[in-house]
Amino acid sequence: MSTTSTVPAVIDAYLSAVNTKMTADGLTDVIAYETWPGPESAREMVVLGDINWTEAEFPVLTNAGRTQRDELYTIDFSIWVIGGSGDAPSDPSESRDRAFEIMESLENVLATDPTAGTNYQTVSWAKHNAETAAAAQFEWGWAYVITGNIAVKARLR
Repeated sequence: MSTTSTVPAVIDAYLSAVNTKMTADGLTDVIAYETWPGPESAREMVVLGDINWTEAEFPVLTNAGRTQRDELYTIDFSIWVIGGSGDAPSDPSESRDRAFEIMESLENVLATDPTAGTNYQTVSWAKHNAETAAAAQFEWGWAYVITGNIAVKARLR
């Protein structure tokens, strides 16, 4: 684990938990990425994004080395459903409904284990925050995106 922040461990844990949950929920075409995957992007995906620190404090400093650090931050995410040739959604409701099905699975990851397996020694809590949703029609079909963030309170030990 990083000696500077919990972010790397938490991102890895959430990516693993989301990919596992998508498969368990039968959403086998959905892939979670740490950042925009470029040309390897999937037709249906969850993309984690920017990390925004609200607060970081050092509750106990005993020497020049790193000790404990409390962090409060958000991890931005977006859920994409993108039509493709031959399987393009014919109306926006198909893309919308699928995006919200993926959203439900993402929310269930946090509801089942907000620590995503990192344990409560690292993540005290995590919750899903506000979203925006939008549809757009392209020559190849409808696309739908939901954006939001996951608020995390963690302690680096």
